[in-house]
Amino acid sequence: MRGLTGEKNGKIRQKDKIATMQKKRKKVFVMLSGGVDSSVSALLLQKQGFEVIACHIKGYNVDGCGAYEAADAARIAAHLNLPFYIVNLEKEYKKIIVDKMLEDYKQGITPNPDSACNTLIKFGLFYKKARALGANFVATGHYANTQSIHRSGKKVFLIKRAKDKNKDQSYFLSGLSPEVLEHTLFPLGNLEKDEVRKIAKKSGLFTATKKDSQGMCFLGQFDFKEFLKNNLGTKVGSIIDEEGNNIGSHDGAHLYTIGERKGLKIGGQKSTARKSAKGTLHLPYYVGKKDIEKNQLLVLQDKNHPLLKKKEIILKNLRFHDPFYKRKKESEVFAQIRYRSDVKKARIIQQKDSSLLRFISPVAFPSSGQIAVFYNKKYQLIGNGIII
Repeated sequence: MRGLTGEKNGKIRQKDKIATMQKKRKKVFVMLSGGVDSSVSALLLQKQGFEVIACHIKGYNVDGCGAYEAADAARIAAHLNLPFYIVNLEKEYKKIIVDKMLEDYKQGITPNPDSACNTLIKFGLFYKKARALGANFVATGHYANTQSIHRSGKKVFLIKRAKDKNKDQSYFLSGLSPEVLEHTLFPLGNLEKDEVRKIAKKSGLFTATKKDSQGMCFLGQFDFKEFLKNNLGTKVGSIIDEEGNNIGSHDGAHLYTIGERKGLKIGGQKSTARKSAKGTLHLPYYVGKKDIEKNQLLVLQDKNHPLLKKKEIILKNLRFHDPFYKRKKESEVFAQIRYRSDVKKARIIQQKDSSLLRFISPVAFPSSGQIAVFYNKKYQLIGNGIII
């Protein structure tokens, strides 16, 4: 019996060894940002036996942190004994992401540059370069999962929400096609943030205590309103209330987004103040509508106003990653219209030139240019569209 057991265990060990060798032949290009998440992703893939190539993307940077992040990425690669390369996509990022973002704001649209960066830069230009250089996979430190489903006898790869719902970044990855996802790995998808930091600490990575970046993808942390002013200029315009009263001025309607309440410098008005146990409450104003041609802002104090909360949203550029939904005129989904906003039950009605996203209950502050993301009941990401 001992001989048989030993032989069986030997076969299992040999099988595991072969599997490990096969994994070693799989080459993964990891996008190493310099933070804890991407560093642990590289570490985990290395431990799984993949051939890991560490790459730091140089994008267009505003706050000067780019050089420090590149140095940190190199330090991580050295600690893990990984080959390290810097991929310079600064010009491409400026043209594809920054210039397009500024043009959108100029037109009164509120874009989502982080999502565009993932789709067009990280999993666009970088992905193509990596694959051309022999990468079997690319990987990042995003909190998301990939999952395959079968449609008409074929595997279709979709994104699924991460285990850590507070850190889930699937919203920003909604533009990734099934073809790209087939060659993409998200090692942190089934980990909580605290677990990631513990792994980093145990492995001696200095990133274990490094603060998370709060800035915009590659651009960094800075005063975004000032950035827009410096690039698009200012133009003094009027702020009016629901009755048409001129109650203030602004530096340019293109600088604001729907639902915004900071920076208006008009405060609450006594005419609509409410009494409470603590005294008089002066209700804040929210941007309810922008008129770019007139350079005028309409502001509202009722955050449940139909201009601020809507049950129906019109979408353009509707895209389904799951072929099953492409054939359906109407589909029940779970939709999210902003990162950090709640995922709510809704129905998509496909029309000729646009589509209608109808919620059971109103959603707050839908803004033109933002992305609406759709999940199925299993919280697999099945598609997206741009809010008009």
